[in-house]
Amino acid sequence: MITRELLKKVDLLICDENELFQISNLEYQRIADAVSMGMGLLVRISEVKQPRELSLVRSFSRYELPLGNDKEEQKLFLRYSNNALETGKDKAGRIVTQINLYGRGKITGSVLSGTFKWLLESRGSVYRRYWSDIIGATSKSTRTQTQFELFSQIPTVGETIRIVARQEGLNVPTIKLNNDLLSPRQNVVLATEWDVTSYLKELGWNSFNINGEKHSFFVYDKDSWEDYRNNIKSIANIKASKLSQSLKPQKILKTIEKSFPIWVFFLSFLVSSSLLWLEPKISRRNSD
Repeated sequence: MITRELLKKVDLLICDENELFQISNLEYQRIADAVSMGMGLLVRISEVKQPRELSLVRSFSRYELPLGNDKEEQKLFLRYSNNALETGKDKAGRIVTQINLYGRGKITGSVLSGTFKWLLESRGSVYRRYWSDIIGATSKSTRTQTQFELFSQIPTVGETIRIVARQEGLNVPTIKLNNDLLSPRQNVVLATEWDVTSYLKELGWNSFNINGEKHSFFVYDKDSWEDYRNNIKSIANIKASKLSQSLKPQKILKTIEKSFPIWVFFLSFLVSSSLLWLEPKISRRNSD
């Protein structure tokens, strides 16, 4: 009996297409629900026509070549689809394996039925690479959807720490530091990046929680790692010194002083006085 609790422990379910037709509707629905929640499904397709339409394998369109003289020759292939990823082709470029998305999970359809003969033909590396690639591409992803980064090389009591969280989607992440709920700030450029800052009060192991995922980091006192801190400062000073030496000296502008002859000022005084003397006369003449 296929149960929901059993499927929660499964990263990849491998089955034959005919087995999907033989199980009960309840078991089939449980498998479909598990795939939509992230479980991988690898289906071996062996018939050109389905006895009845199933949602899990509906997207795999297949065709069959005419019968030839070689009975072991591959006859069944998958058709190209804009919504699928081709992960395997034969020498003629015909599709033999294909991946489709189903909710949060992935379904791989394969028409290959004789991969075991690769081992008998001393083609073990091909066999291992094929199954490694197909299983890795289909299995449930174990990567966490939320990534984080701490911006403090040596967290110290009395200092602030910055936590940057990156996640899928645009929902506001829930971030707690030592059970204190913090208010994330969204990056104005990267909408999927959020950050918080907090004051470190407790010495020793501190914990923080991002969307229910618990993590820990150690907070040191101010006297810890003193040699390391001094080394960082020395490296920074050396870099600053080299940078200042590499800068080209700025050009110094020369100040040139020149003295004007006294007659220039005398001439300017005469012109100004003449204008002041003529202005009232011109005004009276215009008024008359």
